Amino acid sequence: MIMVKLGTVVILMSSWSIYKIHGFLNRNQFKLAVLYGCLMGMCIILCALQIAQVNIPSTATIARIIFEPIGKFILKQWN
Repeated sequence: MIMVKLGTVVILMSSWSIYKIHGFLNRNQFKLAVLYGCLMGMCIILCALQIAQVNIPSTATIARIIFEPIGKFILKQWN
């Protein structure tokens, strides 16, 4: 049942994205088409992972992993 939901969502979201991207390209809005395509690609991947019940870390965890060493480095400079 999960595979049916996953396939349906991916096919529907992908076809809608392709339809919208063609609309942007017909109006010569290339940058907007690329931006929309990238964002929708990420959304499709995240939606598929959520349907498959994969544990995805929150954005706060990712931000902490990236910025914690930078903060520690700055604090070492002040002491």
